[in-house]
Amino acid sequence: MTSGPTMDILEAKYADNDESTKLFKIFQELSRPSAIQIDDVIVKSCLNLQTNRIYYGNFPEDDRNTFIASMLESSGFLIKDQTRRSTSQTGKSAGEVDIFIQDSNHLPISLIEAFNLTYVDKGYIIKHIDKIFTYDANGLQNNYVIVYSNALNFNSFYITYRDFVKSHTFKYPLLRVEEDPLIIYSELKRFTFIHNRNGVEINMHHIVMNLSLPF
Repeated sequence: MTSGPTMDILEAKYADNDESTKLFKIFQELSRPSAIQIDDVIVKSCLNLQTNRIYYGNFPEDDRNTFIASMLESSGFLIKDQTRRSTSQTGKSAGEVDIFIQDSNHLPISLIEAFNLTYVDKGYIIKHIDKIFTYDANGLQNNYVIVYSNALNFNSFYITYRDFVKSHTFKYPLLRVEEDPLIIYSELKRFTFIHNRNGVEINMHHIVMNLSLPF
């Protein structure tokens, strides 16, 4: 995951433009949040949701998604919650993704698909994961799956979920899987699938959090 272009790279990129155009384009690029900044806000939003006990147990995923969307919006991103994007899973009409993140120029940044699970419901999981690839018309570098786990044994659930997703045959070839060494929490875990989409590496980040009610 990159932190964004440097001034030297941007200077070279727009060297053929006149000075005012070059400065404007450089300013636009520097104003766009980096992948690391976006990722940091998404993870913090999940952690903040997890500290709020009202969202535990049998709580509607739409309300959990609205909390995440509100946190992202308060961080300065343009958010469309359950927006209509691209073609649906059947290819017949536009469909919904849970959260669509844009920058200040309304350019797409990331898609988030988030859902409740009490067990590893294979058909339901694949439906949501495949939906992101279907709705992502642009081939965004970083998209997210957020799982709100209500399973009784979170660690067992996480391992089973991760191993099942690894076994799925994706629309775009899977190059490798990376566990996140910076996520050191016992109740929130994360791994990333790196895919080859038409010669470009794209990331599908899976964030799995424990929201089951404690005994």
